[in-house]
Amino acid sequence: PGFPGSSEHFEELLSKAETLVYDCCISNDSLLLLPASIIFAAAWGAALDEGSGHPAGNGTSPSSTVLSMTQNFKAGDKDAVTRMMKEALHAMTQVNCRADMDKVTMQEIAKAARKCQRAFGMIHEERRQRSEAHRKERKRRRNDMKVPRSGLEELKRRAQVLQGQEEVE
Repeated sequence: PGFPGSSEHFEELLSKAETLVYDCCISNDSLLLLPASIIFAAAWGAALDEGSGHPAGNGTSPSSTVLSMTQNFKAGDKDAVTRMMKEALHAMTQVNCRADMDKVTMQEIAKAARKCQRAFGMIHEERRQRSEAHRKERKRRRNDMKVPRSGLEELKRRAQVLQGQEEVE
């Protein structure tokens, strides 16, 4: 690591914070419910803790300093933000957040995600087609109730319906 305060050291800490965010968001879905600013601040605090060698949670750790930034918030906001920050910091310091995933595992996860995406796409398309068919049926019924048709108009309408059925088949 670079000298504390150097741009080299800063880049290394920033990289650690990014890695923490990625790893924790992959392994802990509940973290995604928190605001992004809270997640980033917690990751920065955890990276500073790791870089400085101070354990998280004691009063002198860098993450405690990051957490103390909430002191100027209103009482209700302060409590909520502090709770979210502590939750995020706790998730960042868990051992299972730092587990490296191998390439094969990531490919399996991506494959499952693509499969789910295709299934959702097919369900969405089927629903869209059903909705369109129901809309056309409602429109047809509405037009049937409007005005009695003459014999010629009724024949034209039936011819259009038959043409529409032939196009579908």
